[in-house]
Amino acid sequence: MNRIITMIFFLGIVTYAPCVHADTFETRLGKTYEGTLLDEDSVNLYIDSPSGSVFTVRKMDVATINGEPYHYMGRGTAPVKADPDEELPYLGRMSDDERELSNLPKPGENVAVQFGSDTNAPVQQVQTKSGAADRVIHSSGVTEGQLEDYYNSHREEFRMPVQIRFKFLGPNNIKGSAESIARHPESAAGWQDTGWRKQGDTFNAPFTAEGYQKIFGIKKGEARTVQDGMGGQYIFWATERKESYILPYREARPKVLTKILQN
Repeated sequence: MNRIITMIFFLGIVTYAPCVHADTFETRLGKTYEGTLLDEDSVNLYIDSPSGSVFTVRKMDVATINGEPYHYMGRGTAPVKADPDEELPYLGRMSDDERELSNLPKPGENVAVQFGSDTNAPVQQVQTKSGAADRVIHSSGVTEGQLEDYYNSHREEFRMPVQIRFKFLGPNNIKGSAESIARHPESAAGWQDTGWRKQGDTFNAPFTAEGYQKIFGIKKGEARTVQDGMGGQYIFWATERKESYILPYREARPKVLTKILQN
C-alpha cells in the first residue's frame, strides 16, 4: 500500500514538472509568490508570473527565496538565481564614491523606502547608462533600451488619475438648504465616506458626464451640490485630494514591460 502511495505522489510531481524552474518568493507577512526573476534594482525585484504578467516585490519585504533567507543589502549584494541552469551576473559591491552618488544603503543596512511623487517636479527624460541599453531583460528579447524608449515616448500611458476622498449627502440626507451646507460642510451631520475614488470611477447614481466632471473638479476642503440625471440632489465634500501625475520610470518599469509584451 505504501509503495502505491509513493508512486502516486511521484506521478504528481512529474505532472507538475513544468513549474519546477519557477522561483518561490515568500514575504515577511507570509504571502507567497511564484515566478521568474526578470530584473532587480536597489529597491525592487521584478518578477514574471506564470500567467505572463509582470509584478514587483520590494526587497525589504522578502523573507525567503526558494526557501533560503534573503538579506536586503542594496543593489547587487544578493543576486538571485532565476533559473537553475543560468547564473545571473553578480554586480559586485559599489565603491564608497559610487554609493554616495547613488544614495544607496550600505551593505547589510535595511532602509525605509519612501513612495510618492512630487507633482510639481519637472519631467525629465530617462537616461540610459552606457552599455545598459542593449541588456536583454526578458526572454522575448526586450532590452533595457527598448523599455526606456517606450516610456519616454508614451509617458501619458503611465499617468495616475486624480484621486479624491469624498464625503457625501444623498437626496434623503440633506436637511435644510443644500447651498448653505455646501458653504459650511463641517456644520452638517449625516455625511457618508466614499473612501478614495479615482477619476473615471462611477457612483451608484445616474450622474451625467458633466456631473462627474463637476464632482472630480472639487478642490480639497470644498463642497459642491451636484444633480444626477434624474434630478436628485447630492452634496460632495472633498476631504483629501491627490493630483494627477506621471509615474516615475522606476515605478512604471514593470507596466512598461507588460505594455511592450502586449503590443
